[in-house]
Formats: sequence, structure tokens, C-alpha cells
Amino acid sequence: MRFVWMLGTAVLLAGLSLMAIGTSVQALDARGVEFAERSNRLAMAMVRPTAVGLQASLAYSPGIQAMVDAVSPTLLVHHVCKLQDDNALAYCNALGTRYSRATAGLGEAAQYLYDQYTTLGLSVTYDAFIHWGVPMTNVVAELPGVGPGDEHVYIICAHYDSISPNPYDVAPGADDNASGSAAVLEAARILSRHQFAGTLRFIHFAGEELSLLGSAHYAEQAFARRDLIDGVINLDMIAYESVPPNDHIVEIHSGPDDPASIALADALIQNVAEYGLLLTPQKITEGATRLSDHASFWNHGYPAVLGIEDFDDFNPHYHSKDDTLANMRTDMMIEFTKASVATLAELASLPAAAETPTPTASPTGTILPTVTATPSRTATAAHHCYLPVLVRAATGH
Repeated sequence: MRFVWMLGTAVLLAGLSLMAIGTSVQALDARGVEFAERSNRLAMAMVRPTAVGLQASLAYSPGIQAMVDAVSPTLLVHHVCKLQDDNALAYCNALGTRYSRATAGLGEAAQYLYDQYTTLGLSVTYDAFIHWGVPMTNVVAELPGVGPGDEHVYIICAHYDSISPNPYDVAPGADDNASGSAAVLEAARILSRHQFAGTLRFIHFAGEELSLLGSAHYAEQAFARRDLIDGVINLDMIAYESVPPNDHIVEIHSGPDDPASIALADALIQNVAEYGLLLTPQKITEGATRLSDHASFWNHGYPAVLGIEDFDDFNPHYHSKDDTLANMRTDMMIEFTKASVATLAELASLPAAAETPTPTASPTGTILPTVTATPSRTATAAHHCYLPVLVRAATGH
């Protein structure tokens, strides 16, 4: 996320400008001061998925419960340790940097992510791009679907770059956003043991702190390929709350004018309740922020949501050398990961509906409840929670 950086004790940067690139790095206000509209937002009128929502009440599934229970707090913390540290120093130090223009640190992190997916047996690629002469790369892993609608894709993503006042030296970025990246890795570990009708992609973006560079590149390419992306869960800063109040409030940003994105938020929130997770989600429609990687998908008409900690109880250490594991609340990251695993398992198990022809060459697809997810890549159903097809109008609150 990008927010206005406090200089001195009182001065806030104002305006809607892109971040300065280099050793002097600026960010935008934590309450959502927005960038100027990106020019490719016009693409939103060109492509709209046919789905307008999901079943309001998703059935509890013992199979999905088993996936939720499989989330490992130990592995989540380990991933944060490996992303925040400098590999040349002691394990889990907080002296690393993943600044996108500090290519050695970013490359070290990208290699770690790549190796994790290789170990899981997933197809993984580097999605490289260049910005101002500096090479950067997204890391993209995929679990192919096995249903007749396997071309329909669900994405869980997070940015893995970091930033601080001296990003070339130290920018551990534990909460922002090793926390989200760890959740994506852990979701992949659990979901890769199963088969789903739809395809799952696990993506880590570079350049988010420099105005969403990696996700903008990826979403543009996906749009050009006509990828049928039916839903994107973007996790950005999911591991902090102050104690007290210890209220477990988190925010799910879905935007005010996109029923498919709102329905995706509803599914995520419903699964928090369905599986008894210790989060208090608040759905944000009016005033939803565009300052993270989900917005790159919105710009191309793809349904997407942002999961993030409470803006009214925001991590005071973000964008500093003190954004470390020691200053995180790992229980929040654990619960957010569980909610994401449940939602992806549910959605990717749903057979795709017939597509509605449109006059433009645009990705279309319908999220329709019915299910089968299978363990260990076998044909035996892991859970059955059939729900009748029901198109609903999604509303914010």
C-alpha cells in the first residue's frame, strides 16, 4: 500500500502524484488519498464478467474445514522470516530489503518464492518486466483446473517488494507485505494437494510500492491474452492490530459499482463466519481504496477484492525499518490465510456457467455455486456442498 509519509511531526504530503523513484521515497495517506485515475481505467467499460454475484449463504463443508485446519502458523512465520531477513546474516534477522530497485534483494526474495513453488510441484514462472531500465519480476505459480471450465481462473496475490526511508539499505517489510506473501505461499501449499474445477494462480508482484508496477503489467498481459479471471483476492498488510482494543477488525475493499467484486467480498466474509475464524471483517464499498494491486485488475474489469488490516488501527511501523516480525500480530495473518483458503477452495470448485457472448473480445465467466474438490489429485470428492444456481444482486453496507 502507498500512503502519505509523515515528515517531521506534522507535515503531510498532499496531492495525487506518483511516487518518486530512487532513494527519496514517498507514500500516500493511510486513509486512502488516491492516485490520479490511471489511463487504462477506460478498459473497464470493455470487459465485464457475466456474473453478478454468488449465493448469499455458502454451505459449510467438512472438506474445506480440513483445508482451513491445515494452515500452519509455523510455516507462515518462517516465510515472513525468510522474506524480511538478509540471507548472509543470522536466520530471521530484520536487516533485509526487497526494494524493487535494489535488484539483489528483490532477486533473492523472488528466488525464495520460486523455490517454494517448485517444491510443491506447481508450475512456476518469472513474469519479468523492466521499469526505467531496472529489471523486475513477478512470480507466478499455477494449479491447473481439471473441470470442463478449467480456463476459468481464480487468483490469490500479494506484493513481495518492500520500502522504507532508506530502502537500498534496510526495508524488512514484514507486515507490508511479507505477511500477504506468506499467506499466498501457505494457501498454495494446502490447495496444491487437491484438484479443482477451475485453475488457481498464486502471484507475487514486484513494484507495488512504486505505483503498482508488477500488477499493472500482469493485468494488462492477462487482458491481452483474454484470460477468464473470475476472481482475485489481494492480501496486503494482514498482520497487525493494536492491543487493546484487540477487536480483530479487518477490511475487505470491493468497490461500489462492481457486483461481481462485491459478491467476492461477500463470499470471503461469509467464510469467516462459516469456519469460525477470529476476524471481524468490514466490507468497504464506497470509498474503497485503489492503492494496492487489486486496482490493476479493476482497471481491466476483473472482479477483485483487497484484504487489509483496519485503517483505523493501522500498523505504525509500516514503510520503516521497524516493520518486522517482532512488531506483527501473527494470529491475524493466520486467520486471514484460513479465510482465503476456504474461499478459494469454494470458488475454484464451482463449474463454470455458459458464457454470454459479447460484442467485444473480453474475458467473461460466471461464478456459480456447486462444488467438488478432490484430495491428493484423485477422483474422490473431498467435500460436497451443492448449492443451487442463484444470481443475486450484491450490495454494500
